[in-house]
Amino acid sequence: MAKRPEIPSTSTGFNWGISKLILHHLCALAAINLPLLEQRWALWVAAGILVEINAFFIFLRRQQGWRDVWLVHAAFYMTWGILRCALYPLGLALVANDYLAYSSPRGGGGGAPPAEPIKVHRIRIAD
Repeated sequence: MAKRPEIPSTSTGFNWGISKLILHHLCALAAINLPLLEQRWALWVAAGILVEINAFFIFLRRQQGWRDVWLVHAAFYMTWGILRCALYPLGLALVANDYLAYSSPRGGGGGAPPAEPIKVHRIRIAD
């Protein structure tokens, strides 16, 4: 298998790969602490962390001794399809729905006042 190319850096030596990794982990740490602010989000945070299983298989696929192990590739694609392509988008829709219900005045969050309905105007094009 060909050697993976190095991540290019700028002339200042700034490594974008490392900065993305650090940003990812800072966001994950913030998300893990979210249930401390509001208990109802604990289940959603726990479900969101499940994609780290797929990240583990990504890591294994990049390691020298595991690159040619078919079981690692099969587990990667299985978790990719189930977690990232199916459950994650479904969970995002459910979280958005839960948040909208929570942020409404009737949902207990005291949120913003109800939005005005969107007005649709017809545009008449001259013949």
